[in-house]
Amino acid sequence: MLAAEVAYCALEDDLQHYLDTYESTHDYDEYHFDLDEIEHDPYVLLSLLCALHEGQWTIGEVQGTLQMLFDRQYILTEDVVVETRYRTETDTWTDEDGNSHTDTYQVPYDYYICTVTLENFDLSHVPVYVMGEDQLSRYAIYMATLGNRPPICSQILPM
Repeated sequence: MLAAEVAYCALEDDLQHYLDTYESTHDYDEYHFDLDEIEHDPYVLLSLLCALHEGQWTIGEVQGTLQMLFDRQYILTEDVVVETRYRTETDTWTDEDGNSHTDTYQVPYDYYICTVTLENFDLSHVPVYVMGEDQLSRYAIYMATLGNRPPICSQILPM
């Protein structure tokens, strides 16, 4: 069970790293970020896995399920808008008579604005979208009893 929590946290860490390095790995003129927190309830995750896999499973058996749950929980959208903007350019030139002239004009260019949105759908909302009636009943029992498990965080992180 702890391996599933660790694997899910690794997916979240990868997502956080992607967002943390976004501006250095993309080439836009302007960025806007609207990001929900990256977090989940480990009891919800393990209760989901137990309900979907009828109580017993190995980490190898649930890798696909972990990815499916992650993809349903985190909705990442990247929207790029291109605006035409103008900059002023000036040319100075000399005519045949030796007179200096200056021309000023507007030059259009593309300006890219990227808006990155991360929605955390909350893992506890996912069961009704991925489970049948029997699985939902099992999930509710696991959640009500926290699966009769000791605190998960104390098992993962040394105190």
